[in-house]
Amino acid sequence: MKREGKLNINPTQDHEASLMALQNPTRRQILDMLARYPMGADDIREELKIDAMQTKFHLSMLESSLSIEKRTKDNIVLYISFLQEVKYMLKML
Repeated sequence: MKREGKLNINPTQDHEASLMALQNPTRRQILDMLARYPMGADDIREELKIDAMQTKFHLSMLESSLSIEKRTKDNIVLYISFLQEVKYMLKML
């Protein structure tokens, strides 16, 4: 998982940004969903029964805090959580 994002150099500010992203229950639900398997924005929207703008906003917040990563393959965009990536790496050991 690439670890580039919009976080600052100051660890305190980075920590605060991550905590702000996780304070929202919808974003925590998204992280729980993505911990199981990668999903597209439409799948997330349908499962949470929220509109497309809300979905985009929450995914953007999580992506900015480096909690999730967007991946594109064959014009299909999926979101993957850091936890899912760690699980995958552990299986490879």
